[in-house]
Formats: sequence, C-alpha cells, structure tokens
Amino acid sequence: MRSTSLPSWTWHLLVWVAYLTVMVWLFSQFREAHLALLRGVLLIGTQAGLFYLNSEKLMPELLGKKRVVLYGVSVLIFLLLYQLVNFWVDHWSIFDVEVREILRRRRLPGPPPEFPSLNLRRLGRFLVTSLPAIAVLFVSSIYYFSRERRAREQREMQLQNQRLEAEMQFLRSQINPHFLFNALNNIYSLTQTASPKAPEMLLRLSELLRYVLYDSAGQVVQVGQEVTYIRSFIALQLLKDQNITQVSFETSGLNQSRDLVPLLLLPFVENAFKHSKIETDPQGFIQIELKDKGPELIFRCSNSKPKIPDVKDATGGVGLANVKRRLELRYPQQHQLHIEATATVFSIELKLMV
Repeated sequence: MRSTSLPSWTWHLLVWVAYLTVMVWLFSQFREAHLALLRGVLLIGTQAGLFYLNSEKLMPELLGKKRVVLYGVSVLIFLLLYQLVNFWVDHWSIFDVEVREILRRRRLPGPPPEFPSLNLRRLGRFLVTSLPAIAVLFVSSIYYFSRERRAREQREMQLQNQRLEAEMQFLRSQINPHFLFNALNNIYSLTQTASPKAPEMLLRLSELLRYVLYDSAGQVVQVGQEVTYIRSFIALQLLKDQNITQVSFETSGLNQSRDLVPLLLLPFVENAFKHSKIETDPQGFIQIELKDKGPELIFRCSNSKPKIPDVKDATGGVGLANVKRRLELRYPQQHQLHIEATATVFSIELKLMV
C-alpha cells in the first residue's frame, strides 16, 4: 500500500532506481560491471525522458486537446530518436573492451561505427528493440490517465464539499433568525406588561447572540460551549414565568472539550419549550440530558404534550427538518436519531459518534 508520508517525486525516484538496479544486474551477466552500470544509466535516462515527455507534454498538450494525429506523429518521431540514441549507446558500450585496449596501446584508430542499412532484418530489429520504449510509453499513458482521474475526482469532491458547506450555512442561517424571532416575541410580551424582567432578558439575549454570531461561526465548537449556551437559553425562557419549575438539564461524564457542530442541539430544546405549553400546563415538564458513553455523545430531550393540541405556529418551523438535514451532512453514518411521540409525551434520543 502506498504511504501518503512520502511525496510523489520520491516514489518516482525509488521506482527508477529499482529499475536501474535490475537492468545493471542483467547487463553485468555479459559485460563488465562499469560498462553495465553505464549502459543502464544511459538506457534508464533515455526511457525516463521518454516517459515524462509523454506524460507531461505530449499527452496534455496534444492528446488532451484532441490532436490525435499530431500526437501519433510526435510519438513516432521520438521513438525514432530513441532508437538512434540506443544504437549509438549500444555500439559504444558493447564494443569489445580487449580490442579497444589493444588499439589504445598500439595507438591505432578503432574502426568507425557503421550506420545500420535499411533492410527487413534491420527493420525487424528496430521494431523489437522499440518494445521497451513502447512499454514505457504505455506505462506513461496509464500514469497520465490515472493522475487525471484522481485530479478530476478531487475537483468533484471539492465541488461537492462546497455545495454541502453552502447548504450547511443556509441551514444555520435559518436557525439564527428563528431563535431571534422567538426571543424577541418573549421580550415584547414582557414589555407590554412593564415587567422588570425585560432588561435582564435583553442582557441574556445579547449573550446568546454573541455566541450565535461569533463563537459558533466555525465548523465546530466544544461541547462545553454548547452546554453553556443551552443553559443560558433555558434561563432566558424561565425568566418569562416564575411558575415554570419542571425543567431540568443534566450532564454526566461529559468531555467538555469534545467537538460538536454548533447549534445542533438547540432546535430540540426550542421545540420542547414551544410545544410543551409548560407556561400554562401545571403538569408540563421538560427533561434534557447530555452525557458521554464511550465514543458516543448521547442527547435526550423529552417534554409533555398538552391534552388539547395547540394550533400555534400552524405554518410549521425549521426545527426538526433542519437538524435532520444537518445531521445527514455533518455526521453521515455517525448518528442515530430516535423520535417517539405518545399521547402525553414527545421525546427524542440522539447518539453521535464525535
């Protein structure tokens, strides 16, 4: 398996060095070591040049732009040049070392290299000796197409992430005005009766808006921050009526630094206050619990239901539908949401692997 700890050029270098080692070992079976090394270096050098010329220039500039004929002609030309270089290297390096040494001692000129004449035998040899270069071109083409496919997949993934992030931001933008609308309605009702609680509610609202607008601007917050926000929200609701007492929020074994998508739990708490009618129902209650259980973060929220269904907010809200979609975006395959509604109680249980 390829490790992501090494850059791509390192893997290229390792492959070429391994290829060179094999070639030098093969050449050393029938020639001296230094000639085998020189032959291997020259061979691998020309093949590496052909490899990167094809993958970095010919295919992107010609084949990638649908200039197929020009690409084919260019490949044939570079194959011919490769063979000319290969012939020169072979003639120079395979020449008998002992004969060269004798000629050097006698100061006699060596025989000039013979240029190959064009006949069927030479043509056949040309085709056979071209097979390594053709193989290099084939591997180079596979490398190019594989690299392009990975780049295309990365671009598509980036676009998908951008779309999901845009949708996530839209969902969050729905929550903030929804919460602000409810809080302002509550404060307005207090100002109508000249309640002394109105200034404190405005202060609480200011603290909550600071969290909504600034602290939760990132993709995640710490669970401890979200807990503080929920407690402040509950305190703001309790300021409306001193007779509201059946509200509890318990935490146990909580890792305060655990990351969590901001404002994810608030819609459940808002719905509990909205639908429980706890201000007017003596039997009304809201029970909220948040705890750690191994790798899971478990959130439970239950509230009483009035005997007579309320027609308040008949147009519906963004709460549950919003949070369900946010869970799908941020925690795919990492959450379980269970909703249960009876004649008297509405409850949810959310398990997150965060």
